[in-house]
Amino acid sequence: MPRLLDRAKMTLKATDVGLSLRPVDPHLRFLKRVFGALGGAAAVDVGASDGFYSRVLASCFDMVVSLEPNPILAARLGEVLPANCLVLAAAAGAAHGRATLRVPRYAHEEGHYRATLSDENQFAGTPVQGVDTVEVEVTPLDDLLRVSQRRVAVVKIDTEGFELPVLAGGRGLLVRHQPVMVVEIDRRQNPAADEVFDLLTAEGQSLALVERDRLVRLDRRQFQRLQADLAGAGRALGYEPVNYLAWSARDDGKIAPFVRAAPAALQSLLDGAAPAKSPQAALQPSKA
Repeated sequence: MPRLLDRAKMTLKATDVGLSLRPVDPHLRFLKRVFGALGGAAAVDVGASDGFYSRVLASCFDMVVSLEPNPILAARLGEVLPANCLVLAAAAGAAHGRATLRVPRYAHEEGHYRATLSDENQFAGTPVQGVDTVEVEVTPLDDLLRVSQRRVAVVKIDTEGFELPVLAGGRGLLVRHQPVMVVEIDRRQNPAADEVFDLLTAEGQSLALVERDRLVRLDRRQFQRLQADLAGAGRALGYEPVNYLAWSARDDGKIAPFVRAAPAALQSLLDGAAPAKSPQAALQPSKA
């Protein structure tokens, strides 16, 4: 039986939450440049988790709404994020209600950052020692932000497989503000990854993979190929790409300077060839 998340026994240090960008986060440093070019007054961080994205967004916009359903993470974020971040201990979804947040436990750490509302996410990859649960409030993004008069320039979503319900509950926001979307899409967490792609690219919107120093534009076939072999992309690049950025024609001129051709190793995979290891990947120690 899953056990309930025990807030009295499980604590986090401030250093566990995103207080600064580390050298291992080059894609966040790159995205900060992208966000800075957009303009706009506000941003939304759905699944704020460790706070890395919220801090980057807070440096670029006047206001950031940071949604985090995990009560332990939400409490800590309220203590460490900048004053222009409004932390809401809530989950975004398709409709009002309550849902069960599952938090995996691993042999040497709690899995706060992989907690999910999705029943489809079975925590593939690292063996799970157990799962804690907590009931959380779920509210559509449209209702959470209905009273805001600020233009929302960016919406970031990282919900470990719960992306479609989040997007379904934010259709009004997406139509009204046409924000740039940064979404983690991983078929191993979300079998409906193709549906997320289709929703993000509706009405001619563009979608790109967030690389460490560029955006790599993808069509549906390339997206599916990448999703089919994220492990192969990881071997080719030295890390597994999971974040995608979508934008409307309104922001095309602002985004275009950041769009570049894919690195050779990644392009081979997108073209359907077996990718060779990149130089940095070849230097990584074997896990065998």
